[in-house]
Amino acid sequence: MSDYSTSFYNAYKPLRNFLRPHSLWSGLASIYFYMRFLEDEIPLPECLLTSKLRMGAEPSKAGLHPFLLDILSRELILNCQLRGGKTLANAHPMFKSMDMIFHLKDRVWGEYSGHQDDIMLEMSRTAHQQFPWQQHFSQSDITRYFRLYNHPKMAPILETEFGFSVVEFFQVLFILIGEFNSAPVLRGAYLNMLLNKAGKPLADLLNRICRNADELRAEAASHQSYDVNWGYTFNPLKQFPLVHAGDQNSAICPIPRFLAQRLTDGIYFDLIKHKSFANAIGASFETYVGDIFKGSAKGKLNLLKERKYGKPQRASVDWILEDQDGTIFIECKLARLDLRSKTEISEHVPLDSALRRLAKNVVQIYATLVDAIAGNYPHWQHHGQPIFPMIVTFYNWMSFGFFFFDELHRHVLDEFRTRNMDERLLASHPYTICAIEELEYAAHALQRDGILQFMNGKLSDEHRDVMLKSYLLSKYQDVVKSAPPPFDDDMELIANTKTRLII
Repeated sequence: MSDYSTSFYNAYKPLRNFLRPHSLWSGLASIYFYMRFLEDEIPLPECLLTSKLRMGAEPSKAGLHPFLLDILSRELILNCQLRGGKTLANAHPMFKSMDMIFHLKDRVWGEYSGHQDDIMLEMSRTAHQQFPWQQHFSQSDITRYFRLYNHPKMAPILETEFGFSVVEFFQVLFILIGEFNSAPVLRGAYLNMLLNKAGKPLADLLNRICRNADELRAEAASHQSYDVNWGYTFNPLKQFPLVHAGDQNSAICPIPRFLAQRLTDGIYFDLIKHKSFANAIGASFETYVGDIFKGSAKGKLNLLKERKYGKPQRASVDWILEDQDGTIFIECKLARLDLRSKTEISEHVPLDSALRRLAKNVVQIYATLVDAIAGNYPHWQHHGQPIFPMIVTFYNWMSFGFFFFDELHRHVLDEFRTRNMDERLLASHPYTICAIEELEYAAHALQRDGILQFMNGKLSDEHRDVMLKSYLLSKYQDVVKSAPPPFDDDMELIANTKTRLII
């Protein structure tokens, strides 16, 4: 170990030693009840209340934060007794543990020699750790994934991998979420009934997402990092959200959100091994973006789909959205930040590599924009109206602040120069990065105020370097509050389709 790692490990020992005598299972159950309280305001058992919580204080004011519970669940798996031990079904030891984690995170950063140079990286990974907890994993999240996987090119891949139709798979998701929202452990009789209906596919699915405590401990230990990255180290519950002590039919789900994410976003990694996956998922996402505007941005907005043109044949931008005052060129990218890019500070910054990949996506849209302005598109002509390039990503890159945009722009300029492209395009047609969850609201705002007013507001000095969601909440809060969940009918389709699970 380096002197820094040794110093941190010595600072970490009091947390490790405090947790060691305690029972893992009581701790995971307490994590469950605190998460349910934070996510859905389910009342806490009396033994888990502090005096501040009893008096109605905001959870954050009482020291209760979901990101601390996330870290604590990992530390419980690493350090607690797998059999027996002192109970953690009490507010005092749970809050003491979270307080120790909070101060340990501060200490590891304060003693890190590069903390001044890497402060913007720290802000970025803090955002990735904490921002997602500020909103519920909602109906919209589920229908988004349902649409992505139910596309004609994607559905056969999912069925081959899991043995369920897409509708059946999401019915299983709803059943499991419903059960674990009621209690931390599945009812044995109910699980047996499900297994009788679904058979091997359900048993295989549970095997994918469930591990015993010894296996999870080994998995957590293999990822653990005793340095500046400790507070962001991977929690194996995200991959295996169910944990048991030897009987898989008695598995506990400490953090139900991790289960929902594992069976939506997480199955990306189960499906990616299929050779046709990349083309299928790309086509599905492109269709999804188009469907957003077909469903919510009708009327004065005109939508044009990708076309092939030229010799050798090339593809236009994925979508063109236009009205009488402006045009948006939309390129759809499933580009995602890997775990290291969101969490790790190291000599070769993973986030920098990810931003370089995103910059290539940005420059791609400008390459085809040049062709469009030159009149080479068969389905669209430029009549002098402003053009706004927009990269729509399926995953939220938390694109905010000077670090993100300055570093991205630096890579974009490098790519422009490598391709000998005219850098003045960046000033005349400034680009926007937009996550799909943001676009679902933006479509309504664009419909109401038109492209020019909406985009000029986003690209103003006040909002240029903020996430699109922040701009929407600042200037279009009424739209965000009133916009209906997209694709509501999909929920009814899942719930009402007769299958072997629902008869």
